[in-house]
Amino acid sequence: MTAFPGRAADLAGRRRPRGVVAVALVAVLTVVGLLAADRPAAAATVTLWGSQVPPDVETAPASQAVTLGTVFRPAVAGTVVGLRYWRTASEARAPEGTLWSGSGSLLARTRFGSDRGTGWSTVMLESPVRLVAGDRYVAAYHAAGGAYPVTPSFTGASRAPQLQVEPGVASAYAYGAGSVFPSAGGGAAAYWVDGEFQPDPGSTPLPAAVGWARPTGAAPSTEPSPSDTASADETPTASPTPTTPPSAGPSAPAPSRPAPAGSAA
Repeated sequence: MTAFPGRAADLAGRRRPRGVVAVALVAVLTVVGLLAADRPAAAATVTLWGSQVPPDVETAPASQAVTLGTVFRPAVAGTVVGLRYWRTASEARAPEGTLWSGSGSLLARTRFGSDRGTGWSTVMLESPVRLVAGDRYVAAYHAAGGAYPVTPSFTGASRAPQLQVEPGVASAYAYGAGSVFPSAGGGAAAYWVDGEFQPDPGSTPLPAAVGWARPTGAAPSTEPSPSDTASADETPTASPTPTTPPSAGPSAPAPSRPAPAGSAA
């Protein structure tokens, strides 16, 4: 058999670059891995109420359409990427979810899916909203009628340190045919609506007790009387124009059942 030493040498020379390529590939992958390790991972989302079943929740009838909300503030800067609420089995519609600033500016509006059954219903925002640490916000949804879940007397705190509520007075509502800013205080009632919040990595939470106040224009936890009564020695004057946003609902105090259920009367 004829040997071809030149050809063998040539083949050997061709094989050697494969080892060089393999070493180079390993080096590149190592560098990419190190860069990925140095890059912070995307922050997970947190919520006010966690994934548990709300405590002592009951279904309250709603004779009028009402927007139900939770007043909260982020203890760190971050982004709201979704909204959620506790759905009851009797809920037959896909409600509208909204996010508001503490002064009543609409920051996001979306529509929940037509889920069935009882549990947390979540919808992600097409355009996530940046939140400022320490500012007040209201997460809300519109109950068009029928019934809504409520815990009449709830004094618990948020389950996430990155989000804070004022225990016992974190709820808000407003009557209206469509979504409106929920400016009236719901007292100790909990309406079980909040947001999917993504905190900025490395942020330090603000102290829990710093400057809590209700949203601008919000009513106190007890409902206001229809008008102030002038004293005997004062000349009666016209009642001032209400500062709460207009709605299609009644202008008088909320009807007897309830302002929604669980609110202080």
